[in-house]
Amino acid sequence: MARRDWRRLAAEGLRFCLVGGLMVLLNNLIVVTLTEILHFYYLLSIVLCTLGMTLVSFLLNRQWTFRKSGAMAGSELIRYMLCVLANLGVVILLTWMLVRLGLPYYWSNLIVAAVMAPTNFLVHRIWSFAMDPAIVPQPRS
Repeated sequence: MARRDWRRLAAEGLRFCLVGGLMVLLNNLIVVTLTEILHFYYLLSIVLCTLGMTLVSFLLNRQWTFRKSGAMAGSELIRYMLCVLANLGVVILLTWMLVRLGLPYYWSNLIVAAVMAPTNFLVHRIWSFAMDPAIVPQPRS
């Protein structure tokens, strides 16, 4: 892989982490608000917040992280939603397990998000946004 390919991947990874970090902070704020103030069960709060934040996350990742241009492809959004739903199942399970081990739900949610970030980056890059898995196409000779 060429050096510029690594740079592009690193830049996308950094942007993905920044978008993800923003989404995780907003998500945790909303989850804590729903759980502590409105007295929702913490797992329900996580589900509602994740589903509510998905479109914002999709748009930020599409436009800024992966620099996709042109009309938004409905297939990208569908693939992104499928990934989010699959990820949500894992998040719920891992968060529940960490809470059962004694961690507060808000710390558990943050830990799970950090652990899942690399996998989410690769899945969204390669599948959701149909980016070349070889990082970037090589110029034709």
